[in-house]
Amino acid sequence: MSKTVQVYDFTTRKISSIPASELSPTMMESEVEGVGLVWVDASQTRLGPYCHPPFAEDLLYYLRKIKAALDEVYPLSLEQWEDGFRRDRNVTDHIAAWVFLALVYRRCTAGRPLSHAQRLDYFKVLLACLSSPREHVFQVVQFDAITREEAEQAVKFFYSPQE
Repeated sequence: MSKTVQVYDFTTRKISSIPASELSPTMMESEVEGVGLVWVDASQTRLGPYCHPPFAEDLLYYLRKIKAALDEVYPLSLEQWEDGFRRDRNVTDHIAAWVFLALVYRRCTAGRPLSHAQRLDYFKVLLACLSSPREHVFQVVQFDAITREEAEQAVKFFYSPQE
């Protein structure tokens, strides 16, 4: 029997259950205020208000690290990174998660002659790890330029970094 997940629709404000195998690549697990932990379509989300003032240099240092590592596949300005994180209630946890994602991305790609498409696939796999439980990663990510084995290795690095 297929495991089901709870999906929240922002338009109808209703929760439905679907088989986990039917999650689309645009779906992510998210804590929705007043609803709880559910799967949502990322395209339906909106920017919330700022929760934090402009960042001091100590936090900007980490944003620069994230940007430097991921710019080739996720080209946001430093201001865009800061803007997104300032809206985040759990800012330090989420910055730490993105720093970790950037480290794993570098581990997967450093020193290898990879195409842009391959690098992008590694990023998509790791982004799925960041927003989904391990058992759902391959249900919500699509990749073409890397092999399943390469994707599985990236997932392993993300969830078991000491290996």
